Amino acid sequence: MLLTDSPLQFSTLMGIRDQSRSIDCRNCQENQAVLTKLLNPTSLTVSNDGIIYIGDLNIIWMYHPTTGLVKPVIEFNEEYTYKYYLTTDPIDGRLYISDYHRRQIIRLIKSDSIENLKTNYEIVIGDGQYCTIDLINNITCGDKQLAKDVSLSYPKGLTIDRYGTIYFIDGQRIRKLNIQNSYVTNLVGSFEYQIKQLNCNRTYSFNQFKFYNPTTIHIHPLDGDLYVLDDMYLYRIRIYFNVIEIILGQSLNCLNNENYFQLNNPIDFSFNSQGDLYLLEKSSPFIRVLRSSNNQLENLNLNLDNNMKINFASIINYHDGSIILANIGSKEIFKLKSISLTNEDEQTNGLNIHSADNNEIYVFNRVGQHRSTIDALTGSRFHKDHLSNDYRSRNKNY
Repeated sequence: MLLTDSPLQFSTLMGIRDQSRSIDCRNCQENQAVLTKLLNPTSLTVSNDGIIYIGDLNIIWMYHPTTGLVKPVIEFNEEYTYKYYLTTDPIDGRLYISDYHRRQIIRLIKSDSIENLKTNYEIVIGDGQYCTIDLINNITCGDKQLAKDVSLSYPKGLTIDRYGTIYFIDGQRIRKLNIQNSYVTNLVGSFEYQIKQLNCNRTYSFNQFKFYNPTTIHIHPLDGDLYVLDDMYLYRIRIYFNVIEIILGQSLNCLNNENYFQLNNPIDFSFNSQGDLYLLEKSSPFIRVLRSSNNQLENLNLNLDNNMKINFASIINYHDGSIILANIGSKEIFKLKSISLTNEDEQTNGLNIHSADNNEIYVFNRVGQHRSTIDALTGSRFHKDHLSNDYRSRNKNY
């Protein structure tokens, strides 16, 4: 029994299990999130004031944590059958969307008193034209030009630093928009599609490196470096040193190298405020955590319902220490929080111990007295005069 094995309690933040809304959202309006049906929730982001945005096929929802209410803020046309990417400005909290269908990066205009959901956005980057490279005539899709004149090929993940610089994935490149002069430049990567076998080095200079299929990009909350998920690798981009490091993942010819962790069909990742990296993968254990304190990769005990359809698509870390998870399979958004952290006083002054055999959390006060027991599956708390006989038999010194 390990304290780090404490399971995560699932609660539904939004959606009705296994029930889908109509793609025609003319009747979509502000409602309790747990009573609002979803269709295909694939994207999540959170603003600095705790507002959660949910990309749900042709609708982007805005969730208020204080009221539990959700409402649509943008409606796309019905051709949006792919995953688009969301982020928020860390200063003003505004929502940005990387829109492959339009080949543009757009921004939410209004979150209240919206007249028309279909026009509630403004263009930030991109002229809407497909990026066609012509090296002979030095056409590179608008590098070192104004954002409105830039052509994009396949915009995906994006992130914004505290100075307002927008970093975004475009095909096999990482590009950036300098907010001071509105110019877009190429940071790293090539517009030429090329599969490159990496050697067993850990670090590469920018001019040595080519991405394969980068999808997600985030800024580390402590050191400000960029982290990029690219197929079976997670990279760290150290901008001021012009180098890229492999953080997670390894090629087949490096399997004996102990400095690398192999990934299992990664989908998404996120950081908490302490700099721990939460990696979402296609198969069990689904979430692994790279701890900033020891650089070790740990499995999270999700304690999943065996009857639930699972097809996780996106993960974010919330300000209260919980995890927000989008599940296409059950048409729900989940909030996951450690049961051992649900009582502030007990967490500060006492000790909670998880029994994996009994699926129970035993809550002790600061002098070692057993105060209550929590059902790890439901989160229900009940008081006992004694612990289970099975627990006592294996812990005779209690």
